[in-house]
Amino acid sequence: MTVPVPTQIESHYLDAFLKVPGVLFCILGLRSELIQTNESWNTVLGYSDEQLQGLTLLDIVHPSDLDRTLGGELELHGEAPTTDFTVRCRHQDGSYRWIHWHTHRGSVPTETFAIGVDSTSKSGVAYLGADGRSRRSQLAPDQILFEANPNPMWVYDLATLRFLEVNDAAVEHYGYSRAEFLSMTLLDIRPPEDGAGVLQAVKTQEVLENPTVWTHLVKSGAVIQVEILVRNIDYRGFKARLASVKDITEQRKAKSLLERNNEVLEQRVAERTQQLVAANRELEAFCFSVSHDLRAPLRAIDGFSHAVLKHYGHVLGEVGIADLERVRKASQRMSELIDALLGLTRLTRQELRLQEVDLSTMARLINEEIRAENPNRVLQCRIQPDMVVQADPRLMHLLLQNLLSNAWKFTAKQPKAEITFECRQSGSERVFSIRDNGAGFDMAYADKLFQPFQRLHHASEFSGNGVGLAMVNRIVSRHGGRTFAHGLINHGATVYFTLGTPNSE
Repeated sequence: MTVPVPTQIESHYLDAFLKVPGVLFCILGLRSELIQTNESWNTVLGYSDEQLQGLTLLDIVHPSDLDRTLGGELELHGEAPTTDFTVRCRHQDGSYRWIHWHTHRGSVPTETFAIGVDSTSKSGVAYLGADGRSRRSQLAPDQILFEANPNPMWVYDLATLRFLEVNDAAVEHYGYSRAEFLSMTLLDIRPPEDGAGVLQAVKTQEVLENPTVWTHLVKSGAVIQVEILVRNIDYRGFKARLASVKDITEQRKAKSLLERNNEVLEQRVAERTQQLVAANRELEAFCFSVSHDLRAPLRAIDGFSHAVLKHYGHVLGEVGIADLERVRKASQRMSELIDALLGLTRLTRQELRLQEVDLSTMARLINEEIRAENPNRVLQCRIQPDMVVQADPRLMHLLLQNLLSNAWKFTAKQPKAEITFECRQSGSERVFSIRDNGAGFDMAYADKLFQPFQRLHHASEFSGNGVGLAMVNRIVSRHGGRTFAHGLINHGATVYFTLGTPNSE
């Protein structure tokens, strides 16, 4: 809620103070109702504008302090133009804060201006003058706002740069006494090399709506970084400037440290990325080398074993023939594993070509191809329609081919096999799943399911090279998604995958 400017408080002061942290400002009606409030009601007491609607000041005062609130009620219609009292006010979270209030009658008889300062962490002496009486109760509202400001503030003469007034926060923060401050100029708290910049700023700046950052010197000689807001005012006949100061030294140090850490982190990431790229290239080179170097001897083993069986099988007998057949199968199996390893490696290097892919149509075609290869199988496949994604069609075909082939394979012993491919919305992501009622798996080994060459079923039960689900996981990862699965032995399995933001790693 915005607060209209009361006639008793000069507008140039209000502009500077209304948004000061820790200073509550409000207009009260005859029954102490909160007609208007400033933003500090939210930061100090936690109330939003909506929560303050319909409340009175008495509603938030602690019941034990009501007698100190002008004898139990705010006699705002009385004759006293100003009042002072310190009471506990309820925070929106139920706790209480000590608030020192100063009220001042406005030009409109039915309205009173109230200024509150959070004094929870301050002693009562902070509000007393040398004679033990309240010093602030004798000050005008604009002076109260000035002195109560938790940030350093001062007024200086535009002609001489001499300090004309400073608040308690400036005295405490900079280490100079009030008398020392009033004998100094603005240049005395600035590094010598900043003198020309200060003079130029004073000459050109009238109002700073956005804070500017300057370097200041405190009495101990320490250097601090501050944000300054200024406004030109008339002060006791002087053309002066009012300044509000916020120390951001620690904030700047933290930011600088964060930037340095980010630079170091970025450098390490770049180094690790280069190492990863080099490792991938070495791995790819190794895979191709293995493929080239092993294929020839594997072909030789298979070929010579076949020749021995053909020409000397009658001599070897059944045991010898069986042994040579195992040799041939082992060499052929090794050749298949090499091909699978090369295929998995190529998935890392293959460039993504994203376009609209209808997974439903693609799955139906793949399922029909598998059915044609297994004409005697009785299997019902349900595919949810209109599952359209943005993805690489080649990789999506490989993904669905692996998952559907696995589902057909692991339901081979079921008289009535069932496979379901569907999608559901889970929060902000779409989760795809292929479910079957086949052999299932033990969830204790679920973490191995998507690793290369990790088989959860013996090769004698179900064929395969052990890299199909590893390929699925890699394809999904390339598309920024994730894979997971759920299964139960002899009660089927479900493989889930999501597709997020594709990456080209």
